[in-house]
Amino acid sequence: MKNLLSSRQFWRTLVIMGVVSFFLLLMILLSLRVFTRHGQSYIVPDFTGLTVDQLGSLHQDYGFNFVVIDSVFDERHPAGSVLRHDPLPNATVKRGRKFYITLV
Repeated sequence: MKNLLSSRQFWRTLVIMGVVSFFLLLMILLSLRVFTRHGQSYIVPDFTGLTVDQLGSLHQDYGFNFVVIDSVFDERHPAGSVLRHDPLPNATVKRGRKFYITLV
């Protein structure tokens, strides 16, 4: 055992493993910023009362995707307008986020 700890090849291999591990970890951490779009977020506006056509323009501008999960009858609101949505207004989301909406 004493012979192994005093050998030059052992220490050189250990240093090379440390340097390679450090650079691998650094590359992974830096690439996460690109994949998670760090710092690129939007505040969700209130979509309540907008029509489906108006939502289409938001899709083109911000890349939001809209999924209709329900439709209800409410005579107080115009037909085809958004009654509620998830995520809620003033939430922070990233580009390409899916919005689940309930239409009248």
